Amino acid sequence: ITLPGKPDVGGLWPAFWLLGNLARHTYVGSSMHIWPWSSNECNDRTEGGQQINACLHSDHWGMKTGFGRGAPEIDIFEVQPGPIKRNVGPFHYSYVGQPFMSSSYQVAPGRAWNRPGAGYWPGPGQWYDDIKFGNETCLNILFYGNYNHFAGDPHPEKQDYWSDSISYNRQLHQEHFTSKHVYRLEWEVPDAEAGHDGYLHWFLDGKLVVAMNGTGITNAGFGAEITSEPMYILMNTAISTQWGKWSSYIILIINVCDNMIQSFFSSLCANLL
Repeated sequence: ITLPGKPDVGGLWPAFWLLGNLARHTYVGSSMHIWPWSSNECNDRTEGGQQINACLHSDHWGMKTGFGRGAPEIDIFEVQPGPIKRNVGPFHYSYVGQPFMSSSYQVAPGRAWNRPGAGYWPGPGQWYDDIKFGNETCLNILFYGNYNHFAGDPHPEKQDYWSDSISYNRQLHQEHFTSKHVYRLEWEVPDAEAGHDGYLHWFLDGKLVVAMNGTGITNAGFGAEITSEPMYILMNTAISTQWGKWSSYIILIINVCDNMIQSFFSSLCANLL
């Protein structure tokens, strides 16, 4: 993959990721209480927040009874270009700055208490253990996850839930935007009979970015696990002010496209009249 745009110009948001089959990207209604659940436990947290949870005994839609389902997210990369370097501004406490790629496992249920604050390193017992990472890589301390609340839920005190973004940032360079590079994910699902909890390993050009052992996730004690869900692959590039300041050339592209669309419809209407 050759990344789009320029390494020091923000605004573009390239992503290469997987999403559980039970949710549809951009169709928010399909992900409510589905994203990013990966839990097969029956407890108060899953019974309230997870739509298809292990407490259910219905076999509707051909699904197994007593088996939790959801749509977790695995980000092979989300790339943030821009000019802000490490130890500056929002990256003041980070030793990776722009441009970087985030490799993440987004999963629920997340940690419901004693969470680290955005922009700060976790204190003892605040985050996940048994994670290894490679050179030019560090924990993404800018984003630890979401508090999920949906208007219309009759019992938000039971149905609201935290989802965690277990995410690591890997420093990128000019070469990643001008030549092809290999981004790889190795995913092993949990196997109770074999006695292992699965894993997720990310690589860039054959070198380790981050290795996440499922034991560290299950040992956190909140009910999440490495997913066994069937997933589909997405590759997209968005434009977002939340992912970096828009550049003048991006605004120029938008204006050109807008003018072309207006010109097209003006001509079409004139011909119809």
